[in-house]
Order: sequence, then C-alpha cells, then structure tokens
Amino acid sequence: MMGSGFSGLWTLFRAELRGPFAPLSLAVVIAIALGGVAVLAPLLIARLVDGVVAHAITLPLIALIAAGFLTCALADAGLVLLRHRLIVRAQVGLRRRIAPLLFASILRLPLSRLRSDGHAGAIRAFDDLDDVIDMVARTMPDLMTSAILTLSYTLLIVVIDIRLAAVALVTLALALLTSTQLARLTRSGFAGWLVERDRRFSLIVESVTSLLTIKSLSAHRPIHERFTSHQQAEGGSLRVLRERLGAADAVNRAWIAVAPGVVGCVGAWLAMQGQISAGELVLFLMVSGSLAGPVGDICVHWEVAQRSLASLDRVSVVLVGPEFEDIDGGADSPVRLNQGLSLADVTYRHGDGAPALKSVTLAIKAGDHVAIAGPSGGGKTTLAHLIARLVDINDGAMHVGPRDASDVPLGHYRRRVLVVPHVVDIFSASIEDNIRLWDDAFPASAVTKAVSLAQLTDVIGGLPDGMATCLTSSGEPLSAGQRQRIGIARAMLREPDILILDEATSSLDAETERAVISNVCRAMAGRTLLVITHRSELASTFPRLLRITDGEVQDEETQRRGMSGTF
Repeated sequence: MMGSGFSGLWTLFRAELRGPFAPLSLAVVIAIALGGVAVLAPLLIARLVDGVVAHAITLPLIALIAAGFLTCALADAGLVLLRHRLIVRAQVGLRRRIAPLLFASILRLPLSRLRSDGHAGAIRAFDDLDDVIDMVARTMPDLMTSAILTLSYTLLIVVIDIRLAAVALVTLALALLTSTQLARLTRSGFAGWLVERDRRFSLIVESVTSLLTIKSLSAHRPIHERFTSHQQAEGGSLRVLRERLGAADAVNRAWIAVAPGVVGCVGAWLAMQGQISAGELVLFLMVSGSLAGPVGDICVHWEVAQRSLASLDRVSVVLVGPEFEDIDGGADSPVRLNQGLSLADVTYRHGDGAPALKSVTLAIKAGDHVAIAGPSGGGKTTLAHLIARLVDINDGAMHVGPRDASDVPLGHYRRRVLVVPHVVDIFSASIEDNIRLWDDAFPASAVTKAVSLAQLTDVIGGLPDGMATCLTSSGEPLSAGQRQRIGIARAMLREPDILILDEATSSLDAETERAVISNVCRAMAGRTLLVITHRSELASTFPRLLRITDGEVQDEETQRRGMSGTF
C-alpha cells in the first residue's frame, strides 16, 4: 500500500484521487478553478489602466470592473473554503484507513524486532504518520494549486510579452533550483533530528514508568543528567535543522524580492521604447509579482515534502517491514495441540551473543505437569518463549505431537500454547476487560470461573465496582500479586492445551500460591503444564523437574507427587 520516497507519497496521493467525487479529486478541480480566477483580476486591472491612459474610462465601465473584482473575490474565498473542507475530509479518511493498518503492523512485529529497535520508533510512527497524511492530503493539493497558479500566470506573461516572460522565468528557475538543493539538506537534517528526538522520548517514557525505582534508589540526579545529555544532543540536531530551514527561507525570500525588480527594470526600459503599453506593463508587473507567490509556495511545499519523506521512510519500516508474524492464519482452527511436545537439538541465541540454550533435547508427554528451575539467566524464560513460539529457533526442531511446530499456523498455535509472565501487563480498563482483553467470545460464566481459579473472587468482590473497577496502566489499585493473578485468569479463561507459568506466582504468599497452583493443576488435568519457579518448595511438588543451567537442560524424574494429588 505504501512505499518510501516520492513514489510512496505519489502512490498514496493517486489512490486518494480515484473516483470523480473523491474529496481530493474535487480539491484538485477547485485548484484548477482557482488558477482561472487568479488570472481574471490582473486582466481587469490592466483594462482599467489602459482606459485611464487612453481617457476612455467611463462610470459604467468602472462599475462593471468593480463588480468583476467583487465576483472574483467571492469566488476565490468560496473555493478556498470548500477546498479546505475537502482536504480535511481527505485527511480524516486517510487516517481512518491507514492508522489501523499501522497499529496492526506493530502488533505483528516479532519480539526480537522490538527489542533490537526499541519501542520508541513504533510509538512515534503515529506522529510520523500524521506528517505523511498532512503531506498527502494538504501539502500535495496545495502544491498542485501552486503549480496550476504558476502555469496560469506563466501562460499569461508569455502572451503579454515573450521577452519579459523569458527574464522572469529564468530568475524563477534559478530560485527553484536553489530551493531544491537546500531542501535536500533539510531532509537529512530532519532525519537526524528524528533519531535524537526518539532517544529523548524513550528516556522520558522509561523514566516516567520507572519513577518508583528512581525514587526508591534516589537515582534522580544521574537520570536527570542522562536526560540533559539527550536533550543537548537533540538540541544540536534541531539547531542544524532550524539553521537549514532558515537558510532556505532567506534564499527563497531573496529570490522573491529580486525577480520582480529585474522584471520591473526590463519592463520599464521596454515601455520607454514604446514596445509595450502602460497597461501591459502594469499587467505584467502584477502577474509576475503574483507569480512569485505560488513559486515561493512551491519552494516551501518542497521543503515540507522533504521532511515528510523522512517521516514516510520511518512509517514504511513499520508498515511495510520485511518481517511480520502471520498471527491471523488458523486462529479459529478447532484442532487441539495437547499431543505432547518434543525438542530435538534446539539452540537459541539472542543476536550475536552466546547461546541462551545449547542443543536442548527433551520430550514432554501430553498431560505432563513439569517444574522448571535453575539460576537466573540460565535460559528458563528463553525456553518458555521458544515453546510458545514468541521467538524462533536458530537450530534444531520442535514438534507438537507428530507435527513440526512451525507447520502449525502461528495464530492457532498462540491460541493453544500460552505463557503467563512474572510481570503482567495491565491496560487502563476495567478488570473484566483486562481478563477478556476485549474478546466477547467468552461467556460471563467462563470469566467467573477463571477469576475463581486465580483466587480473585474475594479480591474483586471487595472492590466497590467489582469487575467494572477500572485499573491504571500500572495496575492500581491491585497489588503485584493480584496483578499476577489477573494474568493467570486470562490464561485459564482461554483453556490452553499447553500452559507455561513463568514465575507467575512469585509475588504471592505461600498459602495463596499453593491455592492458585492447585487450582491450575486441577484445571489443566490431561493437558500440559510447565511451571518455572525459583522456589524449591514449589518445584518439589511436581513429579518431574527440568533444571536449566547455562543454557543446558537436565531432566530429573523423581517420585514427587503432583500438585493435584497434594491438595
């Protein structure tokens, strides 16, 4: 749908022109009409001047010319107002179509891509999109209007006097050439500023969301110094951009001032020679002076286009990126994946670093409940993400039953294999919406059951608004352990075939943890459950333990009783 560079802008603009009654098509028609109206006023003035010089002016003629001026003014104002309304409609329509596509693309970015590029670029892509939409729906029609006005005025001055027209067009061509070169510098300056702006923005977001850590460790001074450093870097790049914009504006204004002067001097000489009339000279000066306006606008629009191109390049990286997850395919498939899980010589590394998992081979039967333990950084979460296909295996193979896991549509796989992390993301919404995640496919009875399994019934019942209680993005008014149980309720609502709890009860007290894990084990009877934990007491209650150290897995079979038998 969208590419990069001018071809991408033109593709969007051309798509918006389709249909005779498309807002942008009508705006272009109005631009052509404005070009015609713009030519009428100078012609009326020339007629008035020639009448005065020839002493042939009459009161009816003056009244007729005045009426013509009034008609032109009203027509111009009405057309401009209508054009702006059409442009607003085009802007709103473009945003309505493209913004959801951009958001969907962000949701389909692999986790590895977001980790390597950071989140700021994805977030700021919406600001960049506004720049692109403004360029397509407003600046490009304005540019077309300026081009049509330029063409109208050019044709008129050529008709008036070809010699003066040549002088005027040469000076304007030099102005456009200079503006084009300066606009290229502006584009590179804008691209550099965007990078520094995103770094500063990332730090602001990270600091605001980490205020508890900053305050509890009294780290405000070094954080502030880091922000100051980013601010200085952004200020330097912004200064370069503004200086280039200022230079471009100064040069454009100089050309706008020089061009009429040169034309006026040449025209005065021709009038002295009797080669053009006074009315023709006045008409030419008015038209050539008016010509400088749209040409100057073209220079300004060109600079805006260069900045928009930098924004378009950034949007295109997200919207038309080289790698997206196909998370829609097979999402509604009825096929269950509770058929056992096996990994054969699986290796995974983050980027170019050392392997986080080294040649892991293991088999987990359908219905097995397994504990996973090991030191921090040993590879437990990496294993969970590989099994859930949140990241891709570098080497080896993973099978679900007889099928290679990669042959199962990702959308369906993610629906049946769930991970509950130890840090649960909370949305600014009600508790019910946070559990459903706005999926109305689940009946109220299923939500109530999931809440009960997560030991949240009494917690939610104690809140004034119950399930309708609105949470903040930080999870307030719930505690850390209650937020973890929100994550468990989400998973239990979806009845997965394979469930992985990644330290998902680490913030719970021992009694609540036992109750929650017992509920989960009973609910997952006959289905696969993997529980990652640092607590040896919890791990000891499972009949099987996988111990992961330095990326290597040791499989320990014991006589431990399962949680479902313990309670």
